[in-house]
Amino acid sequence: PEAAFEAADETGVILQAELPYWGEVSDGWKGTSFLQSELKRILDAYGNYASFCMMSMGNEHSGDWDVLAQMVDFGKRYDPRRLYVASSNEYLRPGNESVDINPGDEYIVGMYVTDPPEGQRRRIRYSERWADWAQRVEPDKDYDECVAGATVPVVAHEVGEWWMYPDLGLRKKYTGTMKQVAFDLFEKRLAARGLLRYAAAYHEAGTRLGLRLYKEDIEKLLKSRDLAGFQLLDLRDYPGQNTAMGGILDPFWESKGFLTAEE
Repeated sequence: PEAAFEAADETGVILQAELPYWGEVSDGWKGTSFLQSELKRILDAYGNYASFCMMSMGNEHSGDWDVLAQMVDFGKRYDPRRLYVASSNEYLRPGNESVDINPGDEYIVGMYVTDPPEGQRRRIRYSERWADWAQRVEPDKDYDECVAGATVPVVAHEVGEWWMYPDLGLRKKYTGTMKQVAFDLFEKRLAARGLLRYAAAYHEAGTRLGLRLYKEDIEKLLKSRDLAGFQLLDLRDYPGQNTAMGGILDPFWESKGFLTAEE
């Protein structure tokens, strides 16, 4: 982490750190005490870096939101030099009840923020709108209407995620302990349908479409004047979820061959 904070300090990049957990938090769960201690350790170790401006209690939590609010309150009292939030992507609540913000949160990271009168949750995520026939894609509009009711700054969560068909030839890059077995499954399914000869064409078509959609997605976010910012899942295909092939780059931080650095 020191290298990331030092590089961010030198280049003027704002960082949001997160506690290392993605799941349910509760008062009786043994992991809660670890997360509480880890929060203090993170603030003690990295709190003096100028780039360390935001702190989340983790990713897409569920469970006892009062416990998370207590952790936010501790952070604000212990080291008030940064902004705190109970979770990245805070919409994941039991029953999807309409809660705009957890008590004490100083900003929101989410795909949904406020609900309109008719009860339909408005999405700050282009790909989610494509997946939900009930919401218009509206590429010519921004997201200002979606965040109009927010009382704190809003950061869009994991935007993009335009899945692109894999390059089966990428398997040769896996020369260490990790093996990309999911690509074997892609190959097997193509072969079973007599489509294996189209694998390269599927990869190119899917990647080119994904890149165009990323461009539209980010432009829509940038012209939203009331949106505080946005986060991508990753610039590369995300190996933490094995086949999350939604990156502009491949898992090794190398070009997929259809987009130059200048573009």
